[in-house]
Amino acid sequence: MPVPIPFHGKQLRIAVLTRDVRLARNVVEEAARRGLKADHVTNPRDIPLAAKAVVMKKGEYREIKYGKPVYADEYTSPTAIVDKAIEAAYMKDKIKRAVVAVDPGKTMGAAFLADNLLLRMESYTDCEHLTANVSEFFKNHPNAEHAVIIGSGAPEFREKLIETLLSKPSAINPEIIHSVSEKDTSKLAKGWDEAAAALLLRRHVRKG
Repeated sequence: MPVPIPFHGKQLRIAVLTRDVRLARNVVEEAARRGLKADHVTNPRDIPLAAKAVVMKKGEYREIKYGKPVYADEYTSPTAIVDKAIEAAYMKDKIKRAVVAVDPGKTMGAAFLADNLLLRMESYTDCEHLTANVSEFFKNHPNAEHAVIIGSGAPEFREKLIETLLSKPSAINPEIIHSVSEKDTSKLAKGWDEAAAALLLRRHVRKG
């Protein structure tokens, strides 16, 4: 479910400055999946003034006049690159807390949060895929406090997810996994697992 990320009430816009067509296509597609506008340009003069962050490769271009640079070389996937571009657009240079909230079930919703900024919401049917994404998210925020917030419902699916999180080579520290009540959460989210996860996360953040 694409979730548009607003920027002060407007659609968030980024630019991709590179001659690497494959990189540009992947970043533009990932941004579009989230409801963001991403412009691919090959000349710094063509960067839109509205672009708050600019994805680029180290050494390909010199300084840019507009937008905050995000160097694609430093991240592991288009998903991680767009996460960082959103953080850069909001001037979040140092993330103190990286959190993933999960609404467990046959279909699992997950919300990814950097401090108080909701970066994306995803849907999963495979614990291993979700675990890989959680590991990547934490890897790309190495200096932040990490937390996985899991709803207390659907115990069979919840336990399977926790087991997977703890069993992989890049195992999640059990001390960062927290179970929280999801009373009324799914009802409020109208059955959308991703939105329910976001509500779980926000509820936990308010309490914390």
